[in-house]
Amino acid sequence: ETVIKRITIYHKKGLNNPYTGESYYSSEIKLLLEVGKTYSLGFSFSEPWEVVKGDWNYQFWHQGKLLAEKTFHVQ
Repeated sequence: ETVIKRITIYHKKGLNNPYTGESYYSSEIKLLLEVGKTYSLGFSFSEPWEVVKGDWNYQFWHQGKLLAEKTFHVQ
């Protein structure tokens, strides 16, 4: 097993929480994954204010090295 860091970079406007007034521009999670296995990862919106139209980005890191990056468009 190895630790992979997934960073989600939100649209440049950021996510603005209307209840707390906080803005978010990215989030990071650490995944403990088994080498050689195939995984599917996704994103789901739990609040209407999270749906910010535009380009978002996933980055996958291992020991400080960028392994992969994928841009996707939220409509």
